[in-house]
Amino acid sequence: MVLTPGPGWTLDKDGHVTIRGEKGSLTDQYDITASSTLEKDPYGNPCFPDNLKHGQGYWAEGVSGDGQGETLEVKLKNPGRLLGIMLESGISPVTLPENDTEARRHPNIAYSMFGRPKSVQVILNGEYTFDATLRDDWTPQIVIPPYYKAPVHTIRIRIDSIYPGTGTADTYLGVLKPIVR
Repeated sequence: MVLTPGPGWTLDKDGHVTIRGEKGSLTDQYDITASSTLEKDPYGNPCFPDNLKHGQGYWAEGVSGDGQGETLEVKLKNPGRLLGIMLESGISPVTLPENDTEARRHPNIAYSMFGRPKSVQVILNGEYTFDATLRDDWTPQIVIPPYYKAPVHTIRIRIDSIYPGTGTADTYLGVLKPIVR
């Protein structure tokens, strides 16, 4: 299940997220690796997977084609019950507006230029698998693990399909933050 901002979840000023009445915290306390990584984003900045922790840049897969099958592996430093995973897909025209003033004026066109994950497979602790379909927009969305209550140590996310970009085949993510209780 994927929730949008609103009645499904709320974010307070301290970084706590309430999902269906349960309170958790967004965390950037994890190590992350990728099966491949594009060297630079369209602004010339490195596309490291670590960029996803802080939302100060992007990660993009670095293989020929659209990145289907590429993976991200997250190892939580403080394992706990996973309430969800906050994702922002694609290149948001509002993340680095000083780098691209034209994107602020035409955000839908700017966003559609770059590939975004459409469906992902999530594997928790190497034992529990579920699929999620993401919306095609740049606002935060939360992927919720159904029925999984055990403490999570590792999260593996595989890109199964994409929303293709009009300008490049590369697939981008801007934020990946587990929400742990």
